[in-house]
Amino acid sequence: MNPKPSSAAKAGSRGSRTNPIRQARRTATARSADDPIYRAIEEHRKSGQERYEISRKPGRTDHELDDAIANELDALRRLFSTAPTTHDGMVALFRHCHTALPGEYTTVIEEFVEMCVNGDEDKWSSTRWARMMELALRRIAPTHDHRSIHGREGAGHRG
Repeated sequence: MNPKPSSAAKAGSRGSRTNPIRQARRTATARSADDPIYRAIEEHRKSGQERYEISRKPGRTDHELDDAIANELDALRRLFSTAPTTHDGMVALFRHCHTALPGEYTTVIEEFVEMCVNGDEDKWSSTRWARMMELALRRIAPTHDHRSIHGREGAGHRG
């Protein structure tokens, strides 16, 4: 004979309000929405699309295109100066990095690297960005394991 489930059991199986797994997912999603990287990604996408549209606009002036390019580069610099604060934000940033710029074959990360090589080094630094990403990842995942995927200390360890 199966007894009737308790009200707590019913509530736990119902889901959205009391299920701890669903609550954790909602909390993580809410925190992800607050991640500043999403705004930086969106601003970069928008400025790239605007630059592309202006470049194809009949009768556009060189000044209009120069302004659009400058806006896109400013958005790119802000993107690579913004540290994600959540795991989902980190994933979103890296996904955005390998997307092509509107109307081009160049990816976002390739454009960033080109600016690091050819741009003003006070504004563009791949080393500074890599360090910022390392620190952001350490904050996002504070319990990290220093072992390699093979369970050994460091890459050169043979013991």
